Amino acid sequence: MNTKLPSKEELEAMGRIMEGLSYYQILKISTLASDNDIRDAFHREAYLYHPDRFFGMNDAEVLASSKKVYGKIVEAYRTLTSRTKREDYDKSLRGSELLSSVEKSIENAPIAESRDLNEITAVRKKEKGATVNSAMRFLKMAQSAFSMGDLNSAKMNIQIALNADPTDPDINYLNQKILAEVSRKSKSSK
Repeated sequence: MNTKLPSKEELEAMGRIMEGLSYYQILKISTLASDNDIRDAFHREAYLYHPDRFFGMNDAEVLASSKKVYGKIVEAYRTLTSRTKREDYDKSLRGSELLSSVEKSIENAPIAESRDLNEITAVRKKEKGATVNSAMRFLKMAQSAFSMGDLNSAKMNIQIALNADPTDPDINYLNQKILAEVSRKSKSSK
């Protein structure tokens, strides 16, 4: 797990980016995620952005940004772990622009018939190897975004791929290319 404290700039960027993300994207999970997947994702993201981690910095802006980001993470978790709220939220996504290409590709991906339907959550259980398949999906989306010059989408998708499979050399290679391009662009804009 990445335990590095996000910088002030990263927190502010996350606060801005989260406004345009779905709850699934905020927690970096599939729209087919089980309750266990949601809980695990919540704990991972909550740990990274919990305001208590930033308290010692004595910076009101950093603390405010962390509270904003953490609040969105909690909001996503509460919505997605309530069966009725999740069903309502999913219905609203289908009629809105928030259902991004990331989620559409996941929803339209063929699902193996060997998966069991979880009656309680009305989502499909994750089968072995699903994390690797998810990582490859997000790698492809990151590659596409990077080739089109959309660094924000490339960064988001490669981060999701890294979370799913941190050892894949292709994912790590593209991550390095994206970080280098972000660094080059930030230096050239100064």
